[in-house]
Amino acid sequence: MFGPPNDEAFGGHPLAKRGLQPYSVSEIHNSSWRKLRVKMNRVHSQHSDAMFFDLRHFIFAFHDSTFECLATDFTVSMFRGSINDAVTHMAGMLSDS
Repeated sequence: MFGPPNDEAFGGHPLAKRGLQPYSVSEIHNSSWRKLRVKMNRVHSQHSDAMFFDLRHFIFAFHDSTFECLATDFTVSMFRGSINDAVTHMAGMLSDS
């Protein structure tokens, strides 16, 4: 999920009162958001709670927006070049996977 809050409204994030800070990357343990996603998916005929066991809740809090995701892991890498070069590079990475 990519969207609000931005840094000025970050205090409105439900986890801010528990210590979540803007301009940070955080992992949320015992995530109610992950549990909600499991519950929502249970209507699917092929659902299995086991599909969600390895998923972790990450929050990337940026200046203008926040990105929350469920993933098994993530990797950070540096890229130097223009934004056009970066888009071309990322498109190549997507087509390789």
